[in-house]
Order: sequence, then C-alpha cells, then structure tokens
Amino acid sequence: MRKLSQIFRAHPGQIIIGLIPIAVVVLPIVYFFLDTMFNSCKPDTERTFNLAGYKFEIKNTFCDYGMGVSDYYTSVYATKLGQQKSVLVFEYYSQPENWPTIVATGAQAVEISIGQIDTLREAKTGLDDLSIIYKIGVIGQVTPDRKEQAARDETRSGRPR
Repeated sequence: MRKLSQIFRAHPGQIIIGLIPIAVVVLPIVYFFLDTMFNSCKPDTERTFNLAGYKFEIKNTFCDYGMGVSDYYTSVYATKLGQQKSVLVFEYYSQPENWPTIVATGAQAVEISIGQIDTLREAKTGLDDLSIIYKIGVIGQVTPDRKEQAARDETRSGRPR
C-alpha cells in the first residue's frame, strides 16, 4: 500500500491525467448549476411589425435571480427588410407589459414613445437610413417629492417642463 507522501510525489503528468475524468464529469454539472442559478432570464412576450422599411421586434424579458430579486426589461430590435441582422435600438427597465408605441413619421423616420420607464439602457437615434425620435415621459420612479419639485421648478421658470 502506498503512503500518502508517495501519492503527492507523483509526476505532474500523472496528476493531470488523473484529473481529466473528474473535470469531464464535474465541470458540466457545475456550469449547468451556475447557469441555471444566475442566468434565469426568459423572454416573456414579443410583438413584431413593419414600419419605414424595417421590421421592429419588441421583446419583454423577465429575469428572476432568486430570493425576491428580479428585473423586467423591454428591448426593441430593428432589421432592415430583406436582411437578417437585427440591431438593438431601444432598451429599458420597466414594469411588465409596459409596451412602447412605434409610429412612422416619414418614409425613413419613426418615433418611439412611452410614458414612464425605470431605467434607460439603450437609445440609438438612427440606423443606416432610418431616423429614430424618442418621446419618453418620465425616467425613474415618480415620487410625491419629485412631483412637488417639478411643480416648483415649473412655477419658478414660468414655463411647463
């Protein structure tokens, strides 16, 4: 029977060869566990339509990180008709089912509007030949303090904000 000191004096090549079967079995299990635990984002709903020579896809995604922590965000992708590559043009955190409205304002222009979002992540102002205009009512939580501050600012400046 070998002594423990003899096992640890093994050639480095022997140790590596001995660890390969363990790595082949254990690493995929660890990867699956961590991916399931930390990457739990799932597309929830989706809408698709054509405007101004582009196909627009709106996707709502729900991410549940466990222990009561979750995110809900909406992404808008644009793909030029006849092409495959889609581009993220607008993305924001918001409440579930808070859909933006997208309307064509010209042959090569669209307007994306939404009342309130929590956090803005992405807002491209245009693509190759497409102009994008945004109308976002409020970014962030509207609290009574913010409403009062907005009213005071409006009164001081003499013009609505």
